Amino acid sequence: MAIARFNKTSLARMSQMLWHLTRGDAKSPNQIDYLVKMNLPPLLGRRNAIFSQAARLLKGDLFAIPDLERQTILNSCVNLLDEAINNTEAIIMTLSNADTAAREHQLHTFFVMVRDLVESAAKLTTFGDSLEKDNRAMIKFFGSDFNKSLNKSQTTFASCELHIVSIAQQMVKDAEKPIKRYWQYTIGSFNQHSAQRYQHAFDRTTAIYFTNALEKPTPPEGW
Repeated sequence: MAIARFNKTSLARMSQMLWHLTRGDAKSPNQIDYLVKMNLPPLLGRRNAIFSQAARLLKGDLFAIPDLERQTILNSCVNLLDEAINNTEAIIMTLSNADTAAREHQLHTFFVMVRDLVESAAKLTTFGDSLEKDNRAMIKFFGSDFNKSLNKSQTTFASCELHIVSIAQQMVKDAEKPIKRYWQYTIGSFNQHSAQRYQHAFDRTTAIYFTNALEKPTPPEGW
């Protein structure tokens, strides 16, 4: 029991120490330590490059390519959007400006919505084929009418995927201008050093972080 109390006390002290290391003597969000806030430019650069890559993957006629290749692209897009979401959460933690925080929360909500749509579409890409492979087992379990139902459903699966992808593409297209405007405004508020750090993170992420956009993104060593 004494050990448990010691661990609990130690963890509390450690949490308090980490809190003071990141916030210093700050009493309000406006007083967040500069060392925390200085992470914002590279975080933004990295996140913006990640989302730009996801948006690029969604463009074009995805249904002009084979199902498995399209599914690979959609799954890659989901991975990228997950990264954008995680980075946005990290960005929000560095913010002391309420207006900027509100915009980042809105972006976070948008990224989650698009991610969920794309993930749903990716699952539907081969859903009908998977059911067809298990057709005999399904017929044995549900009865002979299942085969008729499956044949009718195949078209529905394809149609649903098409509509979901179209919605995600339209959402990204509609958001392109306001997002670009917000990014330009944010970068414009940086001093020269911060702007250079932002651009370096954006360029490095674009050039190195996604050596193969169709695979799950893996950061380079030392990143």
